[in-house]
Amino acid sequence: MRALVAALALAACGPAVVEQKPAQPPPAQDGSSLLDSSPRWPRFVSTRFGISLALPDGKAWKVDDHTKPFLWATHEASQSSLVVRAWSDDDLMSRQRCETRARELGIFPDAELETVADDHVAEPPAYDTRLWIAIDPRGSRGLVGHVIAVGGYVRRCIFFHFETVVAAGKEDVLTSRLALARARIFKGVELGSIDAVERERPTVNH
Repeated sequence: MRALVAALALAACGPAVVEQKPAQPPPAQDGSSLLDSSPRWPRFVSTRFGISLALPDGKAWKVDDHTKPFLWATHEASQSSLVVRAWSDDDLMSRQRCETRARELGIFPDAELETVADDHVAEPPAYDTRLWIAIDPRGSRGLVGHVIAVGGYVRRCIFFHFETVVAAGKEDVLTSRLALARARIFKGVELGSIDAVERERPTVNH
């Protein structure tokens, strides 16, 4: 496990290095299609949240942008999921205030996670963001990895959570997926104007 944490920590510090594989139809069902090293990925645009996401193996993702209080996307072959929400507020928002609001929503994972990296970054541009990479080695489904980011800028907040599951012994696959999510999926998030998103406060779960 120490080797896995060390490998993930190195991956968190720089761009993902993903082995290039020739595209072969039909899409792989073992999750390897997620590690798409193509220079350009299909983008999904959410007018609801003013967010544009670039997703590897784009057509394989199922995106729900209507029925939940956040954007929810799943990649079944790799047991990966993505939760994204952006909102604006009447108050001036800091990273800490945005994190408090996101926790009130109940969208942070509630498992006891082992931290790999916990940094502050200026991503998206001008945002003050906490970027957290963690793993849950005790998960009943296998090894579960997380890339979580919450950021604030003026009166706007963003929350991002990528989760992926691999079988025990597949630490190298987990490392590659988390590095990809950090270096390309999260880094590739584009936000529209602050006026593009309706002002609202997250509904608190009771």
